[in-house]
Amino acid sequence: MTHAVVREFERADLDAAAELVAARFARAGEPRLGEGATDPRRCRTALEELLQRPHVGGAVATWAGEPIGFVLAQANVTALDAPQSYFSPPHSLSTPLGAHAVAGSEDPAEVYAALYAELAARWVTDGFLDHAIAALAGEREVQDAFASLGFGRHFALALRGLEPLSEPTRVDLDIREAGEKELDDVFALAAELRAFHARAPMFQANPRMLRHGQEALVRWLQQQPRCPTFVAYRAGRAVGQLVFAPSAFVSPPYRRSDLAYLLQAVVLPVERGGGAGASLLQHALSWLRREGFAGCALHYLTGNPSGPPFWTRHGFRAAEYHLRRIVDPRIAWSAR
Repeated sequence: MTHAVVREFERADLDAAAELVAARFARAGEPRLGEGATDPRRCRTALEELLQRPHVGGAVATWAGEPIGFVLAQANVTALDAPQSYFSPPHSLSTPLGAHAVAGSEDPAEVYAALYAELAARWVTDGFLDHAIAALAGEREVQDAFASLGFGRHFALALRGLEPLSEPTRVDLDIREAGEKELDDVFALAAELRAFHARAPMFQANPRMLRHGQEALVRWLQQQPRCPTFVAYRAGRAVGQLVFAPSAFVSPPYRRSDLAYLLQAVVLPVERGGGAGASLLQHALSWLRREGFAGCALHYLTGNPSGPPFWTRHGFRAAEYHLRRIVDPRIAWSAR
């Protein structure tokens, strides 16, 4: 059991928290982190921006009056049909990558356990049973600390450069950038992806009302600069697509203006394994190079039996894991 004293996080803790985050990122030695990730001033700015959002709170662990660790989390109270509710369910709590740290002189398992015990007691009392936290892919001690508290990997952020794929492109596909007349095909393929994610072993929730939020997001993306949707057609039938979005979807320590973000990728079941996905990716990489991008990022569900092998085979490497715990809902009526 840790010697730390845990209390509410206060604005006066910002400087110390920023120092802890900067030191944590420096220890990780992750070369893909953006410029300034190990700068305490930039870390403080990011924490200040987080605290300005609604429903953000946290705790700090101290020893002899000095902060040795902290965790901040944001409550997700978005609507069920909001696009972000697909991976961040309503009535859940999430700690971003740069919103937690433990001093290098301390045992992360002990300090994180003390912080989580304090915070989870509040969250569960308020009915928030779905908890998540982000960690760098190389932070084994942090991941182990939360695994011991019941967390497991849920999805990953992966990155790659824009070098071409080595395999040949299929010649029987017509790959085009989607416009208004292709939107019905785009929506149908997005529905196929949701249905696929809902199957075993992923069991990603697929409420029918989510369709409206996702379709509204695609329409919004059509109006954004450098956010194309590429659809592959074979014999006139849409068989797969890639949907790009702004880099705002990437965690701040990795976010760069020259980093593209791949929001959705799907190929029809009858076409999987036949090179359609690789052809789409090759086409997109070529477009990204012409547009002056330097890299590409995406998220994938770690429980997806086909997604991670495809992405890693084609050069993507995990940079960040989102760890998730769902508290047994029986606690709502069994705690007397």
